[in-house]
Amino acid sequence: AKDTELPMGLSGGDQATATFVSKGHDLFATVQGKLRVDNDRAVIDRLWSPYVEAWFEGGKDDPKLTLLRFDPDRAEIWLDASSVVSGIKMLLGYDPKQEYKDNVAKVDL
Repeated sequence: AKDTELPMGLSGGDQATATFVSKGHDLFATVQGKLRVDNDRAVIDRLWSPYVEAWFEGGKDDPKLTLLRFDPDRAEIWLDASSVVSGIKMLLGYDPKQEYKDNVAKVDL
């Protein structure tokens, strides 16, 4: 909603980070990019549903309705290498740094 802290604090194109953790906690990601208000009517029409309507009494024309747009520019994705096998390897003196290094990807979007 337009009158909440997040959209009120945006100056247009602010840097933002979104994070993701898989249900099994074995895949993690951070995505960085720009966040801005973008009240594109076509997007409002496409995303509109009875669930959204429940929050906005004025419908699609409610003055408080605000869409935020996130334009990603880079991401880092990694797999969790911790497991029973990894634990045994560490007990036997294996250095886990290489395994973690092999399970990380940095991507420019």
